[in-house]
Amino acid sequence: MLSTVVEFFENYGWFIFGIGVVIAFSLKNLQPRITAWRKKVEDDEYAAKYHKNPDLIAARLAAQEAHRRKMQEEHDRAAEVNRLKMEEKEKKKREEFLEKQSGSGSGSKLGFKSDYNPLMGDTSRGYRATKKSPCGGGGCGK
Repeated sequence: MLSTVVEFFENYGWFIFGIGVVIAFSLKNLQPRITAWRKKVEDDEYAAKYHKNPDLIAARLAAQEAHRRKMQEEHDRAAEVNRLKMEEKEKKKREEFLEKQSGSGSGSKLGFKSDYNPLMGDTSRGYRATKKSPCGGGGCGK
């Protein structure tokens, strides 16, 4: 049994391989044409169906308009909720700012520490990273 299968592939293996390559190549090249043909057939069937019965197209257009209206209402509701959230956030931010300005918070008028002086420089930065260059002055190869 095994010897007959091996003998078959020894005799006809290149023919099978060649036929496989031709089929793969033709399918690759014909696939866009087949897809375009199927789409054309579907479009023709669709046009014929609605051309015969204009009530179907009127019902379809009405359903599309109802769906569009529903989606617009949902969007308007979501926009209103978002607007209210933004107004609430803005109101809260404004109240916090007024609270800081009135001096009820700690520190001075704007919430800075009383010993803060912008003319003294930035003292918050104590560590500076070293340069990545292997040479000290950055002048390698001069």
